[in-house]
Amino acid sequence: MSRFINVLEALRPISLAALSVNFLLTLASFWLLFLKQKELPPTIPLWFSKEWGEARLTEPSWLWLIPFSSLFVIFLNNFLASTLRKFSTLATTLVWFGVFFSLISLYTLYRLIVLAS
Repeated sequence: MSRFINVLEALRPISLAALSVNFLLTLASFWLLFLKQKELPPTIPLWFSKEWGEARLTEPSWLWLIPFSSLFVIFLNNFLASTLRKFSTLATTLVWFGVFFSLISLYTLYRLIVLAS
């Protein structure tokens, strides 16, 4: 029983507000992409680090990488924060960085959809 309680304690979020905002921003990313997916052209610019032209274009299904990476960062940062709970400043910074990452991801997704539409 005590092992179960230890596991539950480790899963408790550092900041419930940050975790809630994180999930809302990520949910908004999924929702935005789901609503606009049918309106997107067959190719969209996504790989801006490549040379100008065809190399930058990809299928719209690759846009799902943005909200899924945001979700991955949420889980990774919260796991690391719960592991580093005794360093409260670092743990809090990790959790709030996830919020910043989700916000930037949502804005990037919005700008890509506007650019492609």
